[in-house]
Amino acid sequence: SVKTKRRMVSNSGSRRQGTSCANCQTQKTTLWRRDRDGHPVCNACGLYFKLHNQNRPQNMKKESIQTRNRKPGGKNKKKTKDSEVNVT
Repeated sequence: SVKTKRRMVSNSGSRRQGTSCANCQTQKTTLWRRDRDGHPVCNACGLYFKLHNQNRPQNMKKESIQTRNRKPGGKNKKKTKDSEVNVT
């Protein structure tokens, strides 16, 4: 069925062959980004730089990737009649 066809992505993050973060040297991340010079950085370092305009400190590096508990059934929400707007 269509529901069972999902991309096989490991929960431990993306591990590109030979890629490491230019800032913290990690090799696992959920998303690889690029810094201003075009070097690969992990998601955490890229977002930190975007917010603070400075590199993420080494003492903030974590061994595991933090994940959130998502609410079930968030994708297939249907519109209610209250949210529809009628233009006359």
